[in-house]
Amino acid sequence: MHTNYHGGLWCRIAFSFLLLTATTLTSQAQLLWTCGQHDNGWPCNADTPCDGGGANATFVQENGSINPLPGVPDSPELNGQADNDYYFAGVYTTVISSITNIYGDYAPVGVVAADEEAAERAFAGADNDLRYHFNLPSAIKPNDLITVTFDAFSLHTPNPDPRYGVAVYINGVLVQPEIVIRPAQVFTEYTTPQFSLASVNAQAGPGFDNIVSLRGVNYSVDGGGNWMGIDFVQLNAGTAQAPLAFLPPVVGNGQVTLNWTGTGNLEWAPAVTGPWTPFTPTPAKPYSEAIVLGQNRFYRLQQ
Repeated sequence: MHTNYHGGLWCRIAFSFLLLTATTLTSQAQLLWTCGQHDNGWPCNADTPCDGGGANATFVQENGSINPLPGVPDSPELNGQADNDYYFAGVYTTVISSITNIYGDYAPVGVVAADEEAAERAFAGADNDLRYHFNLPSAIKPNDLITVTFDAFSLHTPNPDPRYGVAVYINGVLVQPEIVIRPAQVFTEYTTPQFSLASVNAQAGPGFDNIVSLRGVNYSVDGGGNWMGIDFVQLNAGTAQAPLAFLPPVVGNGQVTLNWTGTGNLEWAPAVTGPWTPFTPTPAKPYSEAIVLGQNRFYRLQQ
């Protein structure tokens, strides 16, 4: 039986009888932004710069050091002159706390009228943080899922075991543990696991300085490579998380076990009209409790 009560999902147990809700929701994947293209090359470079940034960003040689945030949104299209911070067009007035927890406080750059033209093309030596600043569409929701995709274009290979590590962070939150790339993995497209916007403190709408960070791990002192080029970086919106929904209950041995999809707080009441009481502490799912014969108990999930 499908039902909804005051914006929450609820079910009732009387003896061993249960009413529950069950719904699913998906959405189409959407490219939110790309820096460069999956072309296994740098056709837009300091010698042949392109216009427009984004997919046509000009990839220039790195400068060998990591600058503090916020960087600048108008690096020149010259080798060694771009910083670690690439900006997409947007408004950057509000920092996100999980970023400042890692990098320290900074003053955001304000209005960026157009996608930045120049982007650093590689990790090299101690220059191992490629950061991409962006606003998210206002319509995107906290439980929407996103992924980051990238691939390596080149790798320094004179040493016995040429390799370079890459980990991916969003707003200072690790979303992809280190991937070690060797020559066989160059030109391989890597996509992070899906994660919700809420899980990385991502904020929608203009003003918020969301940051994707690719962090390199240099293995040159251990026989690895000293640099690795990046072909492109993309942010994609994926399938939305299922909303709060009870799964079929399990009744046995004098207990009822409840399970559900989505993320929310479980509450109970002696009648559908309440009063509703949240479980404290919030139980992990699945949740089990003893059935008391003759006693009605209603359950609902609230975000």
